[in-house]
Amino acid sequence: MDADAFASLVRHELNNPLNAMSGWLHLLAARSDLSPDMTQRALEGARRAVDQQIEQIGLLSRVLQLAGSPSTLRITLNPLDSLAAEWEAALRAAGQRVNRALRWRHAVDLDLSATLSSDKAALGTAIVQLAQPALKHAAEGAELQVDLTRCGDELCLCLSIEEGGQNASGVWYLLDAEGGNLTLELLHARLVVQAHGGRLDRAETAQGGSTLQIRLPLDGNMPLSTSALRRDEPPR
Repeated sequence: MDADAFASLVRHELNNPLNAMSGWLHLLAARSDLSPDMTQRALEGARRAVDQQIEQIGLLSRVLQLAGSPSTLRITLNPLDSLAAEWEAALRAAGQRVNRALRWRHAVDLDLSATLSSDKAALGTAIVQLAQPALKHAAEGAELQVDLTRCGDELCLCLSIEEGGQNASGVWYLLDAEGGNLTLELLHARLVVQAHGGRLDRAETAQGGSTLQIRLPLDGNMPLSTSALRRDEPPR
């Protein structure tokens, strides 16, 4: 992303809460006859906008740090079973907040006792950020499926969902966008994955669904896994 595209992205992301704040404050200043309920609604709306602006500024700070020096990540050796459990719990919680069912599966012979060099907190946040387009914008009732397996020398976390919702070209189409069409959240997630030596692969399926593969390099101590998957419990 060049400087002009990044500037466009920042303007777009920071203007949204700023416009909301301005609207609510204008309402409070221009009207002296607001009902107590409307006044409370305006104050709560302005407070939400302020909180969103603070969150976006914090996210912008992390993006700038990653873009300037990926070494700001705190890389440690983490057991894969612990990482997988935390990723599953975080994705389930995010799905529950928007009433989205989730099915988690991992390869039967995937060695979960192996290790992955990572910044556990940053990578966990990035995975949830990357799931948000599907959680929020896929067709109502569509289930998010998450498959954890090995793809060659990489750990592969594949997010899949039925097509539908507001984005006819796929729920993850913004990952291919630049400038104001991208989001700080997705840019941050992409930078975190790249800082781990990973990459993102997006595709649409023949059945009309969308998939996003988060590929991360392994430490070299995990045996090869087949594609057979485990976890046949119903979605929760």
